[in-house]
Amino acid sequence: MQKMNEEEYKAYILKYFSYADGIITRSDRPDGNGSLDKDGYLILKVKGRQFKAHRIAWLLYYGDFPKSELDHINRNRTDNRIENLRES
Repeated sequence: MQKMNEEEYKAYILKYFSYADGIITRSDRPDGNGSLDKDGYLILKVKGRQFKAHRIAWLLYYGDFPKSELDHINRNRTDNRIENLRES
């Protein structure tokens, strides 16, 4: 499988994923709810690449990946509501 570039990943995510109140759902894989990594972040696999769910939530809400790291304001790494995320 050939790796996708950043714009291709972005287009794929915008097409097959949706965001509502911190919950990310995907239409391409009904069982693709992700898993927690060793640090407690929700990870989603997209075409062979792992993405942290909070970065996907940001993309789905704002239309672009964050330019820097994201901070969970309330320190809960699984709370991916957009009002709980800020660029740091």
